[in-house]
Amino acid sequence: MGEETKMILEMLRDGKITADEATRLLNAAQPARRTHESEGAFFSDLRDVASEVVQRARKEAKEAVRRANEILREEQRGAREQARELAEEARDEMREKLREAKQRLKEMRRELKQRLRHESATADLAEETEEEIESMQDEIDEMQDEVEEIEDELEELEEEEEEEEEDEDEEGHCEPTGGVLASVISALGGGQTYNWQENLSGEIPNVPVPHIVVRGVNGRVIVELTDDAKWHLTAEKSARAANAAEAKALSRNLYSVETTAEGLVIAAKQVFGQARAVNFHLRLPQNHIYDLDLSAVNGSVRVKGVAAKRLRASTTNGQVAVESMASEISLSSVNGRVELYGAAASVACRTVNGSLSVTCPTLHAGTMALDTVNGSITLRLANSQDVGVKIKGANVHGSVEAEGLGLKVDVVRHTVGRKLRAESEGDFSAWLEIEAKSVHGSINIAPAR
Repeated sequence: MGEETKMILEMLRDGKITADEATRLLNAAQPARRTHESEGAFFSDLRDVASEVVQRARKEAKEAVRRANEILREEQRGAREQARELAEEARDEMREKLREAKQRLKEMRRELKQRLRHESATADLAEETEEEIESMQDEIDEMQDEVEEIEDELEELEEEEEEEEEDEDEEGHCEPTGGVLASVISALGGGQTYNWQENLSGEIPNVPVPHIVVRGVNGRVIVELTDDAKWHLTAEKSARAANAAEAKALSRNLYSVETTAEGLVIAAKQVFGQARAVNFHLRLPQNHIYDLDLSAVNGSVRVKGVAAKRLRASTTNGQVAVESMASEISLSSVNGRVELYGAAASVACRTVNGSLSVTCPTLHAGTMALDTVNGSITLRLANSQDVGVKIKGANVHGSVEAEGLGLKVDVVRHTVGRKLRAESEGDFSAWLEIEAKSVHGSINIAPAR
């Protein structure tokens, strides 16, 4: 084998040139001297080198996929760990305040006994002290309930982490869906990012309440209305690779769409690190009331103007923002803000590390639960002649206030935090009962504009 041939094969082995480029170079270097036998030897050597390159790239790709998976999981784990630390801090602080309150109660009872031993103690004084003790006991019971609620949140976070670890054990290692070399380039952050769209459409099944499921992984989810009778999906895909062809190959099977007898299921598949993503933008016909089940792992979830019987939207890391009228609404995020503009008979909004903002342009009789560990709660309510409002609010740190709604308001500063009780004045046949809780954050209630 000549020196030129060796040099070209070494360049091929090092990945500096492709097999086609190597063939052209060798043809140019030895156009006249290559016999049939030498050609056979050359292509045999070429196949050996190519096989070695592919095997090495495949091994590197597997390692890159493993590393990229670890990066994605570490991001999700970090959000949960931060939420858990905040909850543990709040729990420990509540426990300390609870211990102090119990000690104070014990001292009050001892003081009552001492007073009763003296003849100067009157019945009124004894009754007054008894009332103070009962009030303190009620406060301790409420604090104990709050500690238990925080501990329940910690248990849920631990269960999520255990499920994630089980999923990791079941997954093992995965082969990349695109080309081997493209996987190496994208997973290690080389190449450049390519973006493109895929558009799909179809008919909504003829059922009373179509069930729409959208599962995002690494990317946002948007659902809104369209003027025509079909659903339309725009999947915005992106991938980091050496060239456009490799990017498309890398993201060929990034999501699935299935029309069922009950509705529509759109699901993103597992991606590796941040090299690949798919954003879903779904537009639904206006002439239906839907059952919406939307979720993301690393991305926001948004709903605009869609009427629903039941609407659930959640994400692990990102914002949830919904504008909708429904019978039941449930919104949640672990690490992100939650916003709702709308109303329902049953509303539940929850986040661990983020604020809550709810605006009700009209009031529906029912219940509303707002809960965050680290963030403020802002509630804006419409005035109603038909539906009265009963509000319970509590926090550990931050202000608590309700104004401008014509409510009878009572705010009490306790040993730990503040508690608010507010109720519409007047006779109402229907009521909206609201409970708002935050550990680190203010609670503000005012009229909707």
